[in-house]
Amino acid sequence: MESLQQKKTPGMAIAALICGILGLIPPLSLIAVILGVVALNKINKDKDNLKGQGLAISGIVLGVVTIMLLPVISILAAIAIPQYLKAKTMAIESRVKASMYQIADAEDSYYLENSTYATLDELAEAGSEYISPDLASGYAYETTFMVVAQSDFFYATAFGHGKSKPFVFYIDEDKVLCRRTVYSPASIDTVEYTREGCPAGFKEVQEDAYY
Repeated sequence: MESLQQKKTPGMAIAALICGILGLIPPLSLIAVILGVVALNKINKDKDNLKGQGLAISGIVLGVVTIMLLPVISILAAIAIPQYLKAKTMAIESRVKASMYQIADAEDSYYLENSTYATLDELAEAGSEYISPDLASGYAYETTFMVVAQSDFFYATAFGHGKSKPFVFYIDEDKVLCRRTVYSPASIDTVEYTREGCPAGFKEVQEDAYY
């Protein structure tokens, strides 16, 4: 009795299915269709020795579906990603603004007890009742915080990092929070103390405003 020969599955059929599953990577969806068609033709020409039609067809279907979906996914990503980045930036700025008010409140408390204002290091040494540990380090929320203090005045600045549009905040003993509105390579990290209102190039922050 003649023994039955076991049919083989072409590697291209298996590869077509794998590429179809990974079809969200743009080139692979097209490769899945090409490999699936080639494998299917090869199987149809030698059905006695080859199998794997289901794998090849699945790869073709997944590849075609992914190719059709890619434009939709791209449009959704183009809408969602900027919104996500904007929401992330707003969340960071909200924390930074709250931290600036925290520094101003801490300076008030420190001045009442010591008759002088304090640097950020001095506030940190005075204890956590003045300032939170993460803020005491001078870097939090992807932002660098700095405090310049004398016996009769202080001002604090916050420099945002890693943003397509950087931000700089300013606050002093008047507790008026200001934001830089004029940027230049020479002025981005330079802030001058002012006795009243906001420094030049800054504008008072409106709580509901987003820049």
